[in-house]
Amino acid sequence: MECLDIEIYNHFLKAYTYVIWNKKNILGEIVEDDMMKMLDEIQLIDFYHVGKTKFKVEKSKIEKYLKRDDK
Repeated sequence: MECLDIEIYNHFLKAYTYVIWNKKNILGEIVEDDMMKMLDEIQLIDFYHVGKTKFKVEKSKIEKYLKRDDK
């Protein structure tokens, strides 16, 4: 099980959409419903209530829910 360190930020133009970063690279976008499936319960609480943006997530989950422009 390979994990990636990602950062999640609000998309500045699209509502209920977030931009996923890995280091200095944009991986793609994710809608809020898919983000709730990708992150676990503790990570969701940290994101919404604590304001945390950096997480370690399984690579397979990221690939499953991430929307990319180059596909």
